[in-house]
Amino acid sequence: SLLTGFSKNRRIVIQASPVGSLRTTSPRIQDIKHIEGSGSNDEVQGSDMPCSEVMCMADPTNTGTIWVRTLTTATTMNAWPLAVGEVINLSMDNYRDLRALIVTHADMLICAIA
Repeated sequence: SLLTGFSKNRRIVIQASPVGSLRTTSPRIQDIKHIEGSGSNDEVQGSDMPCSEVMCMADPTNTGTIWVRTLTTATTMNAWPLAVGEVINLSMDNYRDLRALIVTHADMLICAIA
């Protein structure tokens, strides 16, 4: 039997090392960005940076909710809510695919891009 993975909309075969073991790891972090909301209901988008995943965290000092998703404008009806200190890991091919709605002025979304 074969073990397959999924990358860029296609399946790929995963191979074990010569000793027959598989290791899973997270990719190395390329950068960490802090996105501050400017005004209420601020719609933000990541910048152009190839990646495989982005870990998003609502800053521990926030007072409101941040809504995140990929590929289309984030709203309170179609995105994932992040309350103070909450984290979500999103798979994407480019950091520019990240969309967020920062509801409260000066709240911050922290993104670790890998």
